[in-house]
Order: sequence, then C-alpha cells, then structure tokens
Amino acid sequence: MQFFSASRNDDAPEPSIHRTPEWLQPPADEIPNPVPTTRVLWRKPGVALTLRRIDAYSNGCSFRIQADARREDGMDRDRWDEIIDALSNHRQRHRDLEGRMRFGVTVADGRSASADRGFRVELGEHEDPSGPILTINHHGGGGSDSEYAMGYRLWLWPLPPAGPLTLHFQWTSLGIDEGSTELDMTPVVAAAASTTPIWT
Repeated sequence: MQFFSASRNDDAPEPSIHRTPEWLQPPADEIPNPVPTTRVLWRKPGVALTLRRIDAYSNGCSFRIQADARREDGMDRDRWDEIIDALSNHRQRHRDLEGRMRFGVTVADGRSASADRGFRVELGEHEDPSGPILTINHHGGGGSDSEYAMGYRLWLWPLPPAGPLTLHFQWTSLGIDEGSTELDMTPVVAAAASTTPIWT
C-alpha cells in the first residue's frame, strides 16, 4: 500500500522569485575587485577594531571590518562574556541599544549615511532610495576562551564618488568611543569599473 501520493498539485502557483534590493546587499551575480586597504581603527588592551579591505562592485562597495578580543590577565569571566555578547550581537534585541555598534560614512560630496541599528534593516524605510545607504551584515567569526574574532560587512550603495571618504565608528559597549578615519575612494571607483560577472 502506497503511503505517499506520486501526484503533485499542478494547479499550485509557481513561487515568485524574490529580488533583493540592490541597496541592501552586494550583487550576488558579480565577483568584486578587492582593494587592499588595512587600518587599525581603534584598539585598547583586549579589544581592537580593524578595517581589513574594501571590495569594489559595479554599484557600490563593501568594507570588511573585524573586531578582535583577547582575554587579558586578570579579566574576569563576566567581563569576557560581555565582550563576546557584544561582538556576536546575541542579545541585541533584548537590551538597551545605546551601546550598540554604529558606523557611518561621509562621502566626498558631503552626503552621509549611517548604519546604527545593529543588523536590523527596515525594508520599507527606503522605498525609493537615492542613497547613500549603509547597511551592516554579520560575516562570521568565532574563537576560544582566550581569543575571539568577529567579522562584519558594511555595504555602501551606490558607489561613492572618487576622493576622500570618512568612515565613522562607535561601539560604547566595547569601550570604543566615537572616532573616524579618512579613506581614498579613487582606487575603489577605478576597481569598480572592471568587476567580473558570474553569468555572462
């Protein structure tokens, strides 16, 4: 006796294909050109925030950020757990967000954008965006009882103009006060002109 039916519902509608808005994340059908750019944004004993590289896409660029933690001598377990929670964002939804990770940019023409809501993005907020728009995405990580690293991707849309860009940052739950660094977007704009499409 057959338990499962071999037939299917031919009348069922085909599921629609969801297209992610281009301002929300990098294009999935494109290989970016990495632009070697490294910078120690901030550090103190036990915690560091670094820029590892910039990836240039035809319609924007992403900044690869990494937060590193090292358990210093004398650091108690509760403080270490607080640092790991802040890095991995596990409790972001359940606590006051004042200490959250915050990033922003000011591009060469004076326009600015910020991403300061953790990993949340209000999809209806930019129904007809003109940019610039900056979003944050978790990019994996891990560690041990003595060291921990977590990666993040900042996606900036559209591609900023050539010239100076100021990257702003703050993460008070980790003791990182507001700071900034200036980056030259000229090589990023040049690299964006020759990205590789996956599908031809």
